[in-house]
Amino acid sequence: SSFSISNPIAFHAEDGLGYKKLADFLLKLDKVNQIGAARLAPAFARVTMVAPKRRAIAKQVLQQTLDKKISSLLQEIVAPIVKSL
Repeated sequence: SSFSISNPIAFHAEDGLGYKKLADFLLKLDKVNQIGAARLAPAFARVTMVAPKRRAIAKQVLQQTLDKKISSLLQEIVAPIVKSL
């Protein structure tokens, strides 16, 4: 997503707020545009390169996303990212 690319400091904020905001947006978008949500979700793949504390927060946020009712398209993208974290 442009948020994660153009504003990496906010996306990778220590408190995890950037991850939470994107995950919340993905959940909302998934309800009306599953393909759009699935196309934005790979932004989380870059989280594998950040500090362990931030990775743990992102993993928790993404696991919570998986625990909700989401499309199979979004699940196919998010599940492997969670496993990689």
